[in-house]
Amino acid sequence: GPWYKTESIIGSITNTAAYSRSSLFITTKIHPQDHGSTPAYNSIKKSLSNLQTNYIDLVLLHYPDCKILLYVITTP
Repeated sequence: GPWYKTESIIGSITNTAAYSRSSLFITTKIHPQDHGSTPAYNSIKKSLSNLQTNYIDLVLLHYPDCKILLYVITTP
């Protein structure tokens, strides 16, 4: 995601004539501070701009502290 400051570099490299977008599989991740629908949407929009592409193949939710539950599973 935008937090890691590498997307613009990757976007400039992959946007050259040497690469066709369809030959690439681009992955990014959403920082924990950007979890939630509106922050995640804004993070993805920023990533698309940084990567100079109109789609991302895989978006991961970055979650480094696995000791804290993201959600609670309940049964009916």
